[in-house]
Amino acid sequence: MDQITKICTVCGIEKPLEEFNKQKLGKYGRRAYCRECQKKAAAEYRCSEQGRQKRNAWKKTEKGRACQARYRASEACRASRRAREQTEEYKQRRKRARDESRFGGNREKALQRDGYRCVDCGSKKNLQVHHIDELGRNKPKEIQNHSLDNLVTLCGDCHLKRHNPVLARWGKRGGGYYSSHSNASRASVSETDTIF
Repeated sequence: MDQITKICTVCGIEKPLEEFNKQKLGKYGRRAYCRECQKKAAAEYRCSEQGRQKRNAWKKTEKGRACQARYRASEACRASRRAREQTEEYKQRRKRARDESRFGGNREKALQRDGYRCVDCGSKKNLQVHHIDELGRNKPKEIQNHSLDNLVTLCGDCHLKRHNPVLARWGKRGGGYYSSHSNASRASVSETDTIF
């Protein structure tokens, strides 16, 4: 028995009947275009403005929310998220987002301006960017100041000294802030010193 074939109306290639999805009203009970052309058309529609609007409207329905919740709870979603988080592009995007939220996009510019060195001691290790007027990350957005003139590159130790002179005096070596100092030396700190 000869194999039944059909010509795709999109790509114009004659293909076996199994290459076409089922459709009751179509010739031989199959669609007019092949699976490959149908996949391309579906992908283009998903990326179109109309496709995005329709998808977003569906996500807001009760059925759409339930479907999303099931997917988020599935192992497939967790595996997909883990794989995405390992990509270099994802890491760079997260880094840019952190830079934008904490330093207004000027962190890398400040490091380049200072030659990737601490401006206080010249160290190249454990570099951090410091807000001179301390109007940074933990302040309300209205008063945050991320201008390049307000940012300076410091190493971890110098950054600690700028933020808290008391902790800097006690030292950070020996496994913690307080481990290398006796109770007597801690008691000698005046009551006017403030620990943040």
